[in-house]
Amino acid sequence: MERKQLYRIFNRLFYSMQRFSNSTCQDMLYIQSMKKYLSLFVFLIFIFSCSKKQTTADPFDENVKIKMVEGIDSTKKTLTLRCFTEKIFTCSNYYISHTISVTANKIAINFIEINEPGICLTSLGPASAIIDLINLDNRDYELEIKISNTTITGQLKVSNGSYQAILPVQNRVQFVNTTLNRVPNNAIWGTVHYHASATVPIVQNFIDSLQLRSFVINIYTRRLHRISN
Repeated sequence: MERKQLYRIFNRLFYSMQRFSNSTCQDMLYIQSMKKYLSLFVFLIFIFSCSKKQTTADPFDENVKIKMVEGIDSTKKTLTLRCFTEKIFTCSNYYISHTISVTANKIAINFIEINEPGICLTSLGPASAIIDLINLDNRDYELEIKISNTTITGQLKVSNGSYQAILPVQNRVQFVNTTLNRVPNNAIWGTVHYHASATVPIVQNFIDSLQLRSFVINIYTRRLHRISN
């Protein structure tokens, strides 16, 4: 409650006491005494409220990890930053509110606060945020990351072959993978899934057929996934 509101409430109380008193000298002295004590009470509340407002809390005191992932389609290449807290929450859909700004030479990210979801997905998980950086030019970008009252300045190096994130040694924000190899131009990439171990030879024959047609298959893109029933 604000100071002006408190003052109006107590003034009304004083006026009511004066109207309903018998106007005797003893009553008036009692009212004046009460008014002094109540005024002192208002003053103490005002002092307490001022000191409370001067106390600032850190709205974001969790450390953040960032994982780089690249995605491509027919029109664009996207560097996705999957950001998540070290802390695990009771709901897996806590999210990190943030802002992002990309200019010719600078990428600025501001992590604002952790938000509680309206509907809790009842599984454990970190608070997270997804940041998409689309069609970055090949150059060295200044990378500025703000998290609460801390500003961390580093670099994001973009080249034909890779993305490289460089930050000073600290604990607030860290990249899980500081270097990410890019998907080459004219590459066909994806995943092959199989439902049972018996189908592994079929998958292997498909990969072998690509090699027979002069496709170059890299080890890091050759991943077989078994889907359980």
